[in-house]
Amino acid sequence: MTAPYVYTPLLTDPLEIRLLEFISSAGDAEIRLKVHTVQLQHAKFVALSYVWGHHPHTYEDVTVDGCRFRITESLASALRAAQRHGLSAFPHRPPQDFRLWADAICIDQQNVEECNHHVPQMKYIYEAAELAIGYAGRDTEPLRLAMTTLDIIGAELRAHPAGIATWGNSNAGIDPASFLAWMEKYPALYTKEYAETDPNVSLVNPTWAAIHHLLNLPLWERAWIFQEIVLSPTMLVVSDTASVRLPHLEAFTLWVCRLNYSDYFARRPSFLHPAVLDLLTSSKITTQAMDRVLAACRAKRMKATSTDSIDGWINSFSGSHLRASNPRDLIYGLLGVSRISAIKVDYSAPLSRVFTDYAAAWTKGFRGAGLRELGFLTFAGQGLVSRYGDAQFPSFAPHYPFLSENHPVFMIGHAPSALVEFPPDTEGGRIENSSLFASGVQVDTVVSVFENWSDQDSFLDTILDLVSRRPVYPTGAPTINAVLHALSVKLAGPRELKNHVLNLHYAWALVALLVRGIGSYRRPRDEYQGILDRLGLDTSSGMAFAHSLRTTFGLDQVPDEELHAGWLGLLMQDGGSELAGLEDYGELATRYMALKTHLDVILPQTFFETAKGYIGVIPAWAGILEGDVLCVLSQSNSPVMLRKNRDFFAHIATCHVWGLFCLVPAESFGRIETLEVR
Repeated sequence: MTAPYVYTPLLTDPLEIRLLEFISSAGDAEIRLKVHTVQLQHAKFVALSYVWGHHPHTYEDVTVDGCRFRITESLASALRAAQRHGLSAFPHRPPQDFRLWADAICIDQQNVEECNHHVPQMKYIYEAAELAIGYAGRDTEPLRLAMTTLDIIGAELRAHPAGIATWGNSNAGIDPASFLAWMEKYPALYTKEYAETDPNVSLVNPTWAAIHHLLNLPLWERAWIFQEIVLSPTMLVVSDTASVRLPHLEAFTLWVCRLNYSDYFARRPSFLHPAVLDLLTSSKITTQAMDRVLAACRAKRMKATSTDSIDGWINSFSGSHLRASNPRDLIYGLLGVSRISAIKVDYSAPLSRVFTDYAAAWTKGFRGAGLRELGFLTFAGQGLVSRYGDAQFPSFAPHYPFLSENHPVFMIGHAPSALVEFPPDTEGGRIENSSLFASGVQVDTVVSVFENWSDQDSFLDTILDLVSRRPVYPTGAPTINAVLHALSVKLAGPRELKNHVLNLHYAWALVALLVRGIGSYRRPRDEYQGILDRLGLDTSSGMAFAHSLRTTFGLDQVPDEELHAGWLGLLMQDGGSELAGLEDYGELATRYMALKTHLDVILPQTFFETAKGYIGVIPAWAGILEGDVLCVLSQSNSPVMLRKNRDFFAHIATCHVWGLFCLVPAESFGRIETLEVR
């Protein structure tokens, strides 16, 4: 048996890297490699990206410089594919001159000092590579079909004269028919083959099912892969024998996104099966993986060119929804694209220290960029710490390790309606050891928590109880209006909040959902009138209803000409998930569908009330309790919920509370003080 491979040290100035030469031929059963140590500035090589996989691993022994070297089977498969595709990518280069960089072999993984030094240099390694090869997995018929098809689609879209697969949401000047007309050349893209009884019926046919499979591979959710897409000059995504070029995959994802903005429904081509159109304009195909691909491609186009820039910080947020075998790489694995100067790589540091250091760097980096330096609280909270099981993790530190393994998790981030104004000389946040010191105001205390949103009658009773006990909200607005906006978190921006007609449309949408049922619940038709009576709405006529709706929600600024007698009949029609004729009401229909979809998403969240009558929504994972303290902090994107613990607080979660308005002085809610959060 051959001896195990022993690494020799690398020089750091000039930077040296190890590259692999294949001694074995493509197709040989055993992989035999030779290591070359070269200066990065003179190197010509291909960089390999792959998924390390989850424990327990299965292994394969390869030979490196005549010595035994144990690698995972996933890396062995990736090496074989990289050799095959790499040689094809450079057909005029002699095989003995082909060089490959693969991190698991080219970096001594047992040498913490070498890892600490090498990881910050990954940016330069991937930028220097001639090509990056992303290994998606072993050959399967769906994977080959998906790659072949996407390469064809991508080439078609990139060559399309109308620009239907380019960056930007505006489709102005583009004939809507052009988004789909090109598909007529490819029957496999526009026909339906699966029967209604087939479990894959929603994916229409084998071609679209294969593409869906590719878009949901683990490859797209890895932090290192994200960075490698951004930094490498170009990438080839491969299986054992098939491939698709990243620009073609990018074109496909852009086309699907832009298709959702186009007037496709007005002129569906006769050749296109309706089920295909439904697939392309629904969440069945627009997966989270597709969002990650687009995010990486967008970051590639807006690559941070300097340290501590806003683009770099935005790239670092990706760690909250990516994955890594070592959770530290949710920060370290993105340093090449975040370029956060204050982060020093240390794989021996505990996770709590890594993410506390990240938060500390955020406070300083965002301060320099003129942005909110406590925005990281959106990604933090005691509920996340409790679920992850690391008692040393500060409640205020961004908990990417939990979020990356449990995505999607409902978060409440930037809430334009909930930012108050602190004096210009208010001290910003600072982190000392394991404590966050922030300037803020303790606004109120939680007195009631409501979690059982799935019980429709109980949910309705809660709203009616709030309205009857406190008809007027602390801001002076009707409480029912505050309920509407608390439930509409993320739906309306600052300008929309001032649009009274739009708010009236949302009000009708909320009433319609309360009357007819939220989510999958369908309220019996004979209960409709009783609900409207309990809400205090006049149903004696269509116009009487519209007028009473305006009054009940405190929207008297809406002119009479914006009221419609048909609104009552629309919501009173017989039960069912669809409202016949809704599309005739334009903006009303848009707001109804937006609120309906939004409530389906946030229903698992927790609704709360404070002693002064403020109401809000907080993620269910927060574990909010009566007695928790609603606060506003200087430089936070949203209000926060804190829990008193002797002489300090624990951060529970960010929340959405209607009434903590933009530009309202913080002092109007109480005394500004320095709060310690651990």
